[in-house]
Amino acid sequence: MGFGIGLLFMEPLSEVVGRRPIYCVSMFLHFIFTLPSALAKNAATLVVARMIAGLAASAPMCNVGGSIADVWAIEERGVPMAVFSGTLLLGLVHLPRRLIRLNALYS
Repeated sequence: MGFGIGLLFMEPLSEVVGRRPIYCVSMFLHFIFTLPSALAKNAATLVVARMIAGLAASAPMCNVGGSIADVWAIEERGVPMAVFSGTLLLGLVHLPRRLIRLNALYS
């Protein structure tokens, strides 16, 4: 839920402030609020820490299109965007297969 809400604020804010400050602050906040998730003593602490960490982690996902648009010209933008999108999709598909094979190999 935090990831979805963060998208509504991070993208417009990055257009006003700039992408680099948003990236730096969001990754710092993501790091800081992931630690309480690991050390949570109860469910409420875990939920709140994960919500804030998700809110902070949404910035790189919503700003990647703008970052790619800032670096490459319109004619050259298709391949980098396809590579980024492909890595996300292929990682979700192939990583579990690789882990199953590694588990079978070393078990």
